[in-house]
Amino acid sequence: TKLVVADVTGSSVTEQLFGQEIPVAFAVDWKQSTDGKLSDDIQRQGLEALRKLLAECEAKGVPKNSRRAIATEVFRKAENGEAYLQRVHSELGLPVRILSQTEEAEVGFRTAVP
Repeated sequence: TKLVVADVTGSSVTEQLFGQEIPVAFAVDWKQSTDGKLSDDIQRQGLEALRKLLAECEAKGVPKNSRRAIATEVFRKAENGEAYLQRVHSELGLPVRILSQTEEAEVGFRTAVP
């Protein structure tokens, strides 16, 4: 779970101001599940990590209406992935958009290439 605080113009990051990552093993949890669902424990860990990252947003003065989250493959494929993201939005007030496979590849490329 990553946080990037940045100035954005249109769809381009003009300046990254702050970054932080809190590892949460969503993919490992989902791949090890027998029912194709994210476990209650990993969902709790994810919410806890997001709360910490949102606290960083507060500390950095990021307006609530400027905060966004994106979700990738595991949330597209897990049987309860979309329900978890709805929970994130309702409990934390954080809007989340699930990226398509193509969008996820583009984000991966953009973040890997300087």
